[in-house]
Amino acid sequence: MSAATNRASPHTRLLLRLVSAFTFAFWLLVGDFRNGASPWIPVIALASLEIGLFVSGLTGRNNGLLYSRVRGAGIEDFDLMTPVAQRMLLERAREHAAQDAERYLELSRILGPERSESEAEDEGTEVPTIDVAAAQRALSGWPVEPRAQGSWIIAGSEPLFWLVELGGVVFVVGWFASSTLQRLLPASLPLLVAALTAAGVAANLALGGAPSSLSLFRGRHLRLARALEFALVVTALAYLVYLLVRPTGWDALRPQQRAHAQQLFSQAASSIAGHSARVHCDYKHTGVVNEADGLAEVGGHNAYLTPAICFTLYDLALRHHAESTEQTSWALKVLGHEASHLAGSANEAVTECYALQRGVDLGIRFGLSRQKAEELMRFRLKMNSIDYESDPAYVVPSGCHHGGPLDLHLHSPLFP
Repeated sequence: MSAATNRASPHTRLLLRLVSAFTFAFWLLVGDFRNGASPWIPVIALASLEIGLFVSGLTGRNNGLLYSRVRGAGIEDFDLMTPVAQRMLLERAREHAAQDAERYLELSRILGPERSESEAEDEGTEVPTIDVAAAQRALSGWPVEPRAQGSWIIAGSEPLFWLVELGGVVFVVGWFASSTLQRLLPASLPLLVAALTAAGVAANLALGGAPSSLSLFRGRHLRLARALEFALVVTALAYLVYLLVRPTGWDALRPQQRAHAQQLFSQAASSIAGHSARVHCDYKHTGVVNEADGLAEVGGHNAYLTPAICFTLYDLALRHHAESTEQTSWALKVLGHEASHLAGSANEAVTECYALQRGVDLGIRFGLSRQKAEELMRFRLKMNSIDYESDPAYVVPSGCHHGGPLDLHLHSPLFP
């Protein structure tokens, strides 16, 4: 592992670390990624980041180098450096080798005749070519501070890097903007592309600086460049503020969309209750008020769900986008539970058993296949004792099984 890490370029090493870091950060901060991608992804990313940092430090010590954990540079990266930086590094090594005549002469031979002060100050003077292979052999195992190495040439493919990263940004934005792409592509894919894109940009900026074309533009049009930079910073800050204050989830829907969804939920609840019923989505009766995701009048006409539950059901029924197994199964179960109360069931444990079975019918009604709806409710049944470990009144009774006294579909071979 140590040798493999040594052979990797600084760009590759830094890129791998940043991919791990951005994958973890994006999964943690972006709700669509957190809900749609496996929780193993950030765990693996964080572990990879820690291992990468550890191995980097280990190989740095083994080679007698002062590794920078930001730049990740080493002697093996000599061929990626600019000619001026190569000479600076060799001259620094020769200074350290003043007491080692053999090494001093070898480094002097590689450096060639010293340039005059006027040549060194003249930026137009061509820098003599260095024998890269000989320089790497001479520098091998010699303690040199990487921070003195200067700027980098990243494989001479600067335009390609930026075009690929721009393509990554377009893909991720397109995935968020298109419900079709969200249905076709798992959240793990745009999460990985977003992490790779951000890591590529950060690695290029850290090792190579801004693209030379940008630096040239800034030098020739300083006022315009500063105005653009200021506008970019203000736009970024404004967007961050917008992300913090904008309505999300159920609150982000238009009034007509919320009304249509509540009508759809009310029709589903009425079919279970056997009479007209209305489902309301608000926090006036649920959530903070009584620490429950739903509330209903036993045998009555009104049921109340938290906006979070309603939004999950809205996503499923009207956007045809199922969120995570945990969220979707829970939302279907909550609606089934409150609708069962409306049907006259008062005992919470029995009502919970009915809800798990009716959740299948609700899932099918909202667009799921029977197989998928049954899988979700069987998952919820499996989690029942864990969900209500601290509230045993909701733990399903012993009769809640296939062919049992609480089985609503005795003709079906599956339960629920």
